[in-house]
Formats: sequence, C-alpha cells, structure tokens
Amino acid sequence: MLIRRSATLFLILLLLCTNLFSQTGDAQAEKEKKAKELEEQIVTLLDRTIAEAAGLRLAQNRAVINALIGDLYWRYDPDRSRELFRSAAGEIITYQTDAERERLENIGLGIPEMFDGSDPRLELLNLVGTRDAELALQLMSQTRTAALAAAMATVAQQQEMGLPPGTGGPGGGQGASPGANAANAMENARAQQEINLEQSLIMRAAMNDPEKTVKAIKDSLAKGVSTNVVTLLQQLMQKDEKLAAELASDVISKLTSTDLSRSSNDLNGAIGILQFMTRPLTQQNPNNKAKVFAFTESQARDAALKVANTLLMASPPAFVTGALGRAIPLIEKLAPEKGVLLRAKDAANKRPATANGNARPGQGGQNQRRLWNPGDTPENIIAAAAKITNVREKNSALQAAAGRIGQITDEARAKKIIDSIPDEKIRAQAQNQFDANRINRMTVEGRLDEAKASVGALTSRRSQIQRLVALATQYQKKNTEKDRETAASLMIEAKTLGPAYPEDEDELADYMEVIRGYAVVEPDVAFRMIEPLMVQFDEYIQSSAVLSRFNKRDRNFKKGEMVMRINGGANLLPFRYLPQIQLLAKADLDRMSLLADRFQRNDARTLMKLYVLQGYQRSQAPPSPARNE
Repeated sequence: MLIRRSATLFLILLLLCTNLFSQTGDAQAEKEKKAKELEEQIVTLLDRTIAEAAGLRLAQNRAVINALIGDLYWRYDPDRSRELFRSAAGEIITYQTDAERERLENIGLGIPEMFDGSDPRLELLNLVGTRDAELALQLMSQTRTAALAAAMATVAQQQEMGLPPGTGGPGGGQGASPGANAANAMENARAQQEINLEQSLIMRAAMNDPEKTVKAIKDSLAKGVSTNVVTLLQQLMQKDEKLAAELASDVISKLTSTDLSRSSNDLNGAIGILQFMTRPLTQQNPNNKAKVFAFTESQARDAALKVANTLLMASPPAFVTGALGRAIPLIEKLAPEKGVLLRAKDAANKRPATANGNARPGQGGQNQRRLWNPGDTPENIIAAAAKITNVREKNSALQAAAGRIGQITDEARAKKIIDSIPDEKIRAQAQNQFDANRINRMTVEGRLDEAKASVGALTSRRSQIQRLVALATQYQKKNTEKDRETAASLMIEAKTLGPAYPEDEDELADYMEVIRGYAVVEPDVAFRMIEPLMVQFDEYIQSSAVLSRFNKRDRNFKKGEMVMRINGGANLLPFRYLPQIQLLAKADLDRMSLLADRFQRNDARTLMKLYVLQGYQRSQAPPSPARNE
C-alpha cells in the first residue's frame, strides 16, 4: 500500500515538473520568437532609412546617416556595417570636394574662411574605430586631404627642429600677419588632432596582437613621448611579461633622453606617464586574472627627475611654466626633494608685483591665471585673491576656489573655507556645491537614507531636482517593493519642484531632468510629460529652418537641410535631450518611435529615429555571435 502511494506521488510530481518545464520552454521559445521578430523589424527599418538617406542634399548628412546605420547594423551583420562605413567615407570625400569648391568660389569676395565645425570626418573615424580599428585607419588615410597631410608634415618638422608648435611653417613666424599666424595655428591644431586620433586607432588595432602591440609601442616612441604606450604595455603584459618589461625600459630611456622643453606634447606625455606611476593601486578582483603593468620604483624616480629638471629651467617656455601645477603633486610623491624646489619656484611665479607695486615684467594678467592651477588648494586661492585689486580677477579667483570646495570630503575643513569667502553670493554658491557633491557621494556609496535627509539643505532648486532624481534612480535599482515606493515618492517631490510645463530654456532643463528620472522609475509618466514637448520640438526645428534663410552666419542649416552630427545629432535644442529620449526608447521602443515619427521634416525625423534605435539597442544584451564577424 505504501509503495503504491509513493509511486502515485512520484507520478504526480513527475507530471507537474514536466508541465512546468514545458511551460518554461514555451515561454523561452515565445521570448526568442518575439526578439527575432523585433530584430527583423529593426533591420527592415534600417534598410528603409538607407534608401531615404540617399535623398538628402548634403553629402555630410549622408555620411552621418550611413555611419549611424552602420553602427546599429553591427550586431546583426558586421560585413554590411563595413559596407556602410565605406559608403560614409565616400560621402566624406564628396563633402570635402564640395567644401573646397566653395572655398575657391569665395576667394576675393571678402568672405572669411572659417573652420567648419560640422565636418563629421573625425566623429566617423572614431565611431568606426570602436567597431573595426583597422578599417578606421584605412578610411582615415583615404579621407585625409592633401592640406591636412602637409600640415602633419609641418608639425613633424617643427618637432624635429625643436620649434614651438605653430611656428616655422610656410608663411608663419614673427614676420607674418596675424591672420596668417592664426591660420597656421588652426592648421597645426587640426594636424595634431589627426596625429592623436591615428595613434589612438593604431592602439585599438593592436589590442589582441602582441606583434602589432610591440610595433605600435616602437612607432609611438619614434614620434615622441606619449601616454599611449602605457595602455599598450598593459596589453602586452597579458601576453609576454618579459617583453613588456623590456619595452618599459625603452619608454623611460626615451623620456629621459628627450628635451621636454622643446615640445608641449612630449612634456604632457611625460606628465601623463607620471600620473600613471602615482595612481592608487586598487585591490584586484580575485576573479580577474589580468596582470597589472607597473614601472619600477627606479624608473618612476628617473622619469620624475627628468620632468622636474625641465620645470626648473632658468627661462622655460610658457607651456613649461604652465605645467607646474599639474606636475608638482606627482613629483612630490616620486622625488620629494625636487618637489620642494618646484613649490618655491611656483610661489615665485605667482608673486603679482614687485616692491614698487608694478607688475613683474612679462607676467601681468597671465600671472593671475596661474593663481588657480591644478596644484593649488582652495585656501591658497582665497589667500591670493585677497591681494588682488581688480574686482573681476578677484571674483574669478574666488569662483575657482568655490569650484574646488565641492571635492573636499572633510566637512570641518570645507566649512572653514566657505566661511572665509568674502563675497556672499560666491559663498552661497560654494556651500550649495559642497552640499550637492556630498549628497552625490552618499548616493554613490549607497547611503541613500542619509542623502535623502540632506536634500532639503540645498539652496538651489535645480540642485535639489538633480539630487532627488539621482536618489530615485538608485532606490529603483534596489528593486524591492519598499525601495520602489521610495523612488516614486522622490520623483513626485522632484516633479513638484520643477515647472508644470516649461516656459523658457532653464525650466526646460529642469523639466527634462524630471523626465529622465521618470524614464527609469515610472516610464508612463515620462511619456505623458514628453508627448506635448515633441510637438514643440518639431515647431522649434521648423521655425529655426525658416530663420536660417535670413541669417548667413547660421551654421545649423545648409541648403535648406539641417546639418547633422554623429555625436549629439545636431546643434539644435531638441537634440540636447537625447539621453532622456534614449532612456524612453529603452523603456518602450514602439512608443518612442511613434513620437519621433511626429517630426514633419524628413531630416530631423530620420536622425531622431536612428537615435531612438540607438538608445534601445544599447539597453539590450549582446546577441549571439554576429553573422560574418
């Protein structure tokens, strides 16, 4: 009888488990089916957008759209992504040709040449580099103009000759006109930007290949002193610890044998290496088997002595003197005896006047700017401000001191500093910033109840809203019923502090901050808040397009089309709030896509929909290995 009952019970349990497993399997299959259908829907939308992008007037806009779609396509078909990236590069070349033709047509018409801030080339190369660094290097070479290549050659020549950046180039120097020198300086800056990006892409391409990593380190050393080698050495450490140590010696040899006073790039690279050497060593995750690269104590001291001796030169270039504040705290840790000398020199540089009260020769206003370099404490800045007679410069110094008080964790010290600020308005600003940063630290550390109790002490309504929203999202992440209720209560408080509906730019910023919180805590409320705004955003873009026709200086539209950017969409008000829009896309893709569809202009609608998809895609876990990757 007992055996029969046990057998019956076993059969019942077996049937229940089988049914449960069957339901679980069905639910998983249904989930995978829906995910597959959504993937196909997104790919179809991307393909349709590619066709629509062909109708855009501006080549730079076609480049932006192809680049964004290529990035979105990567998780589904990397080969298709690469095709789109190449198409985007082709549009960049078309854009460059058009821009050069316009430049030639404007010669002699009195129209000044201006740097085109809407050029999407560097943004494109950076985006491609996150997916395929080798392809990005190829496209960089293909899209580099002859003028930029010549400017890069000039920079290399300047570095070899030990000339300051921006001098020694064609038409530059002391005898050149201010306009020619300004143009040379701009070309020099663009060339240096190109060199830095190229080095970054080379570093990314070498990530998992020891031979490429070694070559990248040696190539970097051949060009000068750069912090790029630190990341490369860390990568090499994982594959060949001995070789990494050998190349570390080469890095220090390069640094100590280079005249750092001849190039700001070399000096900045050396200081960056010192920052790496003095970084706090955090406790490793026991599950993380990665080796940590570090220079030896002897190497660190040699590097610090080299930088210190450069800074202690009798008559250094301005960029060397300007680096004192950043370098002193680092050198004090590695070569303390040099730190004492550097502090004395820094103090001498900051003396604003001679005994007769006149400014020291060659310093003047520049000397005042040094009063708040990165090595100074708020106490030192406030003390120096007391000796400044110019009201504007005095307030500038006090503002700098107030900005640093927020980083202080010692409340007694912070209170003493704040009380010593003579200007009431700046004193209140410093107090509010300190309180806001203190609440933020509590939030990050998980001391949510303490942070919540401190919000009321803030005097700025905007700071209160920001801290309440930050707290609400942290409580929501804890995901217990009580914490979700607390998050909802905090959001009600934040919403009450903000405007019922924005009437100006400042109110809009507060309103969108509340939307950001509700997008996480209660998305339905966020959608209800943003829906009427989308109509106004559309009207704003339409009106801006009309006004741009009557303003030749307007760079937001060209040939009647909104000028697009890869990062940030466009320089127009609605695109300032992409983070909120993308959070809502994460919460409900279909609903946010429908709102994006309300834009009447094809250019704005296309770009906004791609950013909506981007927000949704970033919230999804990586798919199974992509096809053709």
